[in-house]
Amino acid sequence: MVDEGARLPVDIYFMGEWWDEHYQSHHGYPAGIDWDWLDATYLGRQSFLYEHFGQFGLGQAQPVLSRAPVEPGQLHPALDYPHVTAVLPFYFFVVPLALGMRLRIQDVGGYTWDTLTAEQMRHIQPVDIAQTPIGAAIVRERERKLARYGVATQMIDLEGPANNAFIMRGPAFYVDLLEDQGLARHYLEVITETICLTYRFVNRLFGPLDGFFLGNCSVRMISPQMYAEMIREYDIRCIEYAAQVTCSPPICDLHHCDSDVTRYVEAYSAIPGVRMLQASYLSDVQQIKRVMPQVNFSAMVNPAGLLSRPAAQVDADLERNLRDGVHDIWLPNVDPGYGPDQVAALLGRLEQMAARYGRQAIFTATTFTCEELDFQFPRYRGYEEVSLEGLLAGQG
Repeated sequence: MVDEGARLPVDIYFMGEWWDEHYQSHHGYPAGIDWDWLDATYLGRQSFLYEHFGQFGLGQAQPVLSRAPVEPGQLHPALDYPHVTAVLPFYFFVVPLALGMRLRIQDVGGYTWDTLTAEQMRHIQPVDIAQTPIGAAIVRERERKLARYGVATQMIDLEGPANNAFIMRGPAFYVDLLEDQGLARHYLEVITETICLTYRFVNRLFGPLDGFFLGNCSVRMISPQMYAEMIREYDIRCIEYAAQVTCSPPICDLHHCDSDVTRYVEAYSAIPGVRMLQASYLSDVQQIKRVMPQVNFSAMVNPAGLLSRPAAQVDADLERNLRDGVHDIWLPNVDPGYGPDQVAALLGRLEQMAARYGRQAIFTATTFTCEELDFQFPRYRGYEEVSLEGLLAGQG
């Protein structure tokens, strides 16, 4: 057993195109994706991971599809990764969809949508999804997973107020922050209230939830001062509401995306209960620890950097992270151009680096992408557009 402080969690998330090129191109897709296909493909990919990365503890040597009855609360013996039992309808568009944004299904690349005008945003009002067809769809998905596996997990991504505002308004969101702050505050208020009501609903179905996951990818496009002035209060309200619902102290896992977070640390330090801060491995870990000593820093390695930067530069920055006490490392959206051999070489170097700092790298990998689990299904369930009206009419 490895002491918790000596562990270095390293998680790998291969993008859908990576699986297409390195696995699915040899196995194909069926005319219609169903749960049996997903289960069989999960096990096939586990064998693939073991073949290429078994020396790092990834995959299963001989996974077997068992159909033995599963007691409630227990994971299926052979299908033990949370993605298999995840409920994640509409990916990270739950709140925008509740507030009237329509989604369309593309043959490649998942959802597309039209952003809302200033006039449309001016008239949105908070929505309790428990009273909408979205809530009913989530309940149905949960029941399907329970019936099939005996357990259902949730991966419902509520994002944060800024991310949802950007999805709904597009780049005009940043213009509103400068030129029409009244409008921006109105829709940030509505989005925040809808996030809170949705959190309450999800907690009731799947809880107790562990804190609030705050997705702040869009914040990197504004200054820390603008963030503190216009966005932070809404982030704090989400976190404090989650604490109230779960009867626990404020807990926040803050995702800044794979960009340097250093200049935002002062602004983020005013957020209560930040347990984890996730951002680029190019960030200044020492500065983060000085300003936010309680936080665990999760370092993201940009997939473009793996392709465009010399391995020696990547390794030097990873070594600096280990020297400065990074909590974990995440390799998100590994590009198909970075093949299994390159991935294995990087994992081997990480393993050696960790050992030099008295830590043991513990590797995990995602077998399915969220896009595969969510984007694919609306098309195979018989609709090309997702809207409240469509869900109400029984589509999907």
